[in-house]
Amino acid sequence: MITIVQRVRWARVSVDGVCIGSIDRGLLLLVGVEQGDTEADADATVRKVAALRVFPDRTPMDRSVREVGGGCLVVSQFTLAAE
Repeated sequence: MITIVQRVRWARVSVDGVCIGSIDRGLLLLVGVEQGDTEADADATVRKVAALRVFPDRTPMDRSVREVGGGCLVVSQFTLAAE
């Protein structure tokens, strides 16, 4: 499983001009699932992303997405697993 994480002020996914998902402050996750990935891999990724300290407080990288009350927008990106 390959995941790219980007801190965002807001993010939105639209299909044919229709918004199908959006968040305000939080994390945009582009996720490529590969053959052989398991539910345990997904659980581990969730725990790691939730614990990432990428939001500012006293220092530029001091708080997690949970601590700031942010959201996560997860977008399937199968090309991450391409050879």
